[in-house]
Amino acid sequence: MEKNFLKIAILFILLCFIVSCEMNPIENNPIKNSRVAMTTFSQILEGDYFGTFYCLRSYGKMSKSELTDRDTSWADFIREIGPTNDAATYFKNSQMIDYCKINNQFYDVINYGGKAEYVNHDPTINLNTTGNVFEWSINNQIYRDTLFYNAPEVVITSPTFLQSIKRNQGLTITWEPSSTENDFVEISLQGVPMSLDTTTHISYYSSGIIDDNGSFTIPSQILSTFVEPKALLAISRGTYKESTHNNKAYLFLIYTGYSIDVMLQ
Repeated sequence: MEKNFLKIAILFILLCFIVSCEMNPIENNPIKNSRVAMTTFSQILEGDYFGTFYCLRSYGKMSKSELTDRDTSWADFIREIGPTNDAATYFKNSQMIDYCKINNQFYDVINYGGKAEYVNHDPTINLNTTGNVFEWSINNQIYRDTLFYNAPEVVITSPTFLQSIKRNQGLTITWEPSSTENDFVEISLQGVPMSLDTTTHISYYSSGIIDDNGSFTIPSQILSTFVEPKALLAISRGTYKESTHNNKAYLFLIYTGYSIDVMLQ
């Protein structure tokens, strides 16, 4: 259950990252001028890209919390989770294809009413010079692409797990920066209990794309809007690639993520 909760949390972070890219890109980040920075998640799935591939290696330390948990005894249920690898692929209009793979490992297909989502919940992800090979087949035509990402896994150095944060002082997050070129960093804070419906759950904040310089502060006026005292703090570092195959545009994303619970006072 804890592992599934982390996957839900990281998926939420991924979705909000893609949406937030259009709201707050930094001027000196090369991702700014791509379609990632110009599009929302729904447009990526249904419009600009024929295929979207992402993969993630995540770590986390969090207390047990179901989506509707309102209990305050969270510290009694501490879980340290990771590493957890996940990959998913979507094609335009959620159409079915022959198959897809990551590093020669097949994705499972989730078929719902003739529409498809492709997932692999334990793929091999190469965070080194080996690269990650994506392969897919459409109408018996095989395509391949490779995405390289050789950067250290990102870890939050402060605050610490379940640290109390005073809302009127803001929240400064620190991490070890990377010298890797063309990577992105995004920080998010999600109120708990967590909801995938952001129209009814207002306790969410995303930094959008920021410099990988090792420090970022969420201002106090943002923290004051959070309803619950508990929040999931997450940081993501990754890279992307846009390619064209058979005159169709594809997007490939790979990143690492780290999440901890914090307490807002």
